[in-house]
Amino acid sequence: MTETQEETVRRLPELKERHLPGDCREAVHTLLKGTYGYEQFRDLEVYDDLFKGKETLHVSQGQLIESVIVEAEKARNGETDVDNILLTAPTGAGKSLLFQLPGIYLGNEYGLLTIVVSPLKALIVDLSLIHIWRCRRIALC
Repeated sequence: MTETQEETVRRLPELKERHLPGDCREAVHTLLKGTYGYEQFRDLEVYDDLFKGKETLHVSQGQLIESVIVEAEKARNGETDVDNILLTAPTGAGKSLLFQLPGIYLGNEYGLLTIVVSPLKALIVDLSLIHIWRCRRIALC
């Protein structure tokens, strides 16, 4: 292992043990149906711990949404033991909903402003540029 690789490995944080809630609160289920028209949350296949391997586990979007809300409520109440949430899942897995729905809930419940930054526009632009570049390259050949 090179010196740079060793430095990177030493900087990686230890993952805390996960404690996912059993389900999402009823008010969020109501928002899901009213805002998006979905009857239920989807199950996602996500990586368990990328530091240890590529094993996956299945979790409900509702469990993850509840986790986001719980951590936001802890921060709102001034608690210092607030956790970040990191999720890796493929495109189309429903990750955007995991932050949009808590934002709507927190705004309705507490009058909080939540800014959700989505890379979707950047992805669309990137894919469009790649497509344009390929078309030009074909035309030049």
